[in-house]
Amino acid sequence: MPDAGGEFVVVGLGEGGAEYGGKRIMIGTDLAAVAVVTVVPLCWTAGVPSVPVLYAVALLLGALTVLQQAASITMVPEIVDDSRTHPANARIAGAFSLADMAGTYGGTSSYASSARSAPLAATWPAGWKR
Repeated sequence: MPDAGGEFVVVGLGEGGAEYGGKRIMIGTDLAAVAVVTVVPLCWTAGVPSVPVLYAVALLLGALTVLQQAASITMVPEIVDDSRTHPANARIAGAFSLADMAGTYGGTSSYASSARSAPLAATWPAGWKR
């Protein structure tokens, strides 16, 4: 039988969210995400970048994102009236989707444009003005 520990962690987050409050969780996850992402340039500066470190950063950042989004959704009923909860939840879901698409496609297009311009910059004749 597979280990069922993950389900208990996810179920427990709902109780923790009610106990600690959405604002605290959101601020805590943002600060933790800053600390997690800071590991990458620190490893690069120290000269020890590695794939396992990047995997750990991606895993922790994904877990923090889930916590942050869950906390932000639980705060909606505190902010809006009961009659407007459904449209507010729909707007939050749309904002999450838009942010995911903008990050994914923005990063991809940025990388693609720099990857296409790199060969041009490397072969640019020295006497030509840029």
